[in-house]
Amino acid sequence: MRVAVTGAAGMLGTDVMQALAAAGHVCIGADIDDFDITSYRATESWLLKYNPDALIHCAAMTDVDACEAQPEQAHLINAVGSWNVATACCKIGASITAVSTDYVFDGAKAEPYTEYDRVCPINVYGSSKAAAEAMVAGSGAKYKIVRTSWLYGYNGRNFVYAILDKAKTGIGCLNVVNDQRGAPTFTRNLAVKLTELLTLPHNGILHVTGGEVCSWYDFAGAILSTAGSDIKLRPISTTDLNRPARRPANSALNNLTLENLGLNKIGSFRDTLDGMIRAYEEKQR
Repeated sequence: MRVAVTGAAGMLGTDVMQALAAAGHVCIGADIDDFDITSYRATESWLLKYNPDALIHCAAMTDVDACEAQPEQAHLINAVGSWNVATACCKIGASITAVSTDYVFDGAKAEPYTEYDRVCPINVYGSSKAAAEAMVAGSGAKYKIVRTSWLYGYNGRNFVYAILDKAKTGIGCLNVVNDQRGAPTFTRNLAVKLTELLTLPHNGILHVTGGEVCSWYDFAGAILSTAGSDIKLRPISTTDLNRPARRPANSALNNLTLENLGLNKIGSFRDTLDGMIRAYEEKQR
């Protein structure tokens, strides 16, 4: 299968390209220098040139606080960009798998969110991604929307590397938020799952996240413990950070549809930390 990937140079996109190649697909990667997803003409022209059978849409504006400061830009890239990509896919007969986020929910639910819960974003990023989901679903293309959460991986800025950076400074105590809960998701594992989903004739929304729910505080503790660091952690609240964008307290997603399709869920973040720490140390050399 010929598969195009937007955002191919990003943390997730890099792993998606590798997973597709390992599965025997012909990969066609595109990033910001290849075409502008906010232009329908540029998007359509690029897709017509390469004529893929399917497209995995990873490109997005994902900096939550930057989205809050630039709402028009966030909606242009995330919502209009998704509409352009999905509509162009429809025109050439390609399916689209669009990556979305836990932030389409408000976090007020006590239990993990299912694919059938109503979206109710509380920040601009979540709003722009909820709009992107609607754009993809209404485009006429064969589609899957894959919501995920708390991504980390080898190829970009992420929470694991940020905590290890702090540890490297020799700081005695580190403040970490303890009132947000979600499932850290390793991008390499997510990429494999996105590749598996390509061949399934499912139109709709799926949740694909790591297999263990925790707080950022718990996640940081596991990272430092695995790294053998003796830095102390102090739990703080989200309000203590005073960030521009609100964050949902509960970002846990129930992978119900994945289970119903008979696919295995992704394992715990704990299984990947040794590899993440080795990769971090190699980058420091």
